[in-house]
Amino acid sequence: MVGFSCIPTLPHLVFIESACPAFLSSYSKGNVFIYTNYSSQFAPDNQEMLVVSKFWMRALKILAALLRFPCTFQSGYELAYRLSKEKSVISDGLLTEWLHQRGHIQPKFFTSVARLKPRFSVKQDTQLILGSNWYEFGTLTQKKYEALLRTFNQMYPNANYFPHPKEDRSLARRIFEGRLIEASESIEFYCKKNGIPSHIIGIGSTAMASLGMLAVSNLVIELFTISPDDCDGPNGDVLDPFLLKKRDLKFSLSDLSEVIKEILKNTSPVTIKERKLLISD
Repeated sequence: MVGFSCIPTLPHLVFIESACPAFLSSYSKGNVFIYTNYSSQFAPDNQEMLVVSKFWMRALKILAALLRFPCTFQSGYELAYRLSKEKSVISDGLLTEWLHQRGHIQPKFFTSVARLKPRFSVKQDTQLILGSNWYEFGTLTQKKYEALLRTFNQMYPNANYFPHPKEDRSLARRIFEGRLIEASESIEFYCKKNGIPSHIIGIGSTAMASLGMLAVSNLVIELFTISPDDCDGPNGDVLDPFLLKKRDLKFSLSDLSEVIKEILKNTSPVTIKERKLLISD
């Protein structure tokens, strides 16, 4: 009598809902990648994936967790993660990095941007301002955000501007006329093809950390902070009201700089210059 003891291996499912984990997924092999319609535009070229609506993404995450599929999620506090077996998280930006650094989430596996290795060339004497979605998110009013962009434009008249994936480009397009980069891919994939500008400017974003990790030669990051008084939007300087309300955790603009510095602290080709930004109304 022949016995069969082989148990089929369940596929590892990686749920991708935004730009940063889409880029990080290119470093992960042998998994099944599930994207939303939105996030699929940032996926690596030729990556096989399943694309679903936001509704089905939520449903599939919970179903896969209940069925005990090995899964990787973007956050470590949603229902599907709490139900999951492997407790695996892929960084979805500086918030997730901060939650992991502070011990607020403790997954068994964590894919951080700090695991990236230098591999992209740096274009000397070039400047790039990194856009943000501070207005769309509710950190700044439109008037204050426009003043912020005009201040950057005055300070760096030769710099190009790379918009945030969730930023309305119309305002930046007017202010940085002819210098706004109209790319549909993530900034990491854009810089992979075109080189990393040697001078990166911004208030704080995941791209500062990821590009710093990926640079193969000298890169200057000019990391600005703004006063909480300038955060005149409905959310102020709180970058995740859900956590503040549900978990009594406050992630603010000031935390962005600390996370970036922590990620890049042992990265020799990177120089971080910290400055306070006075927004000219």
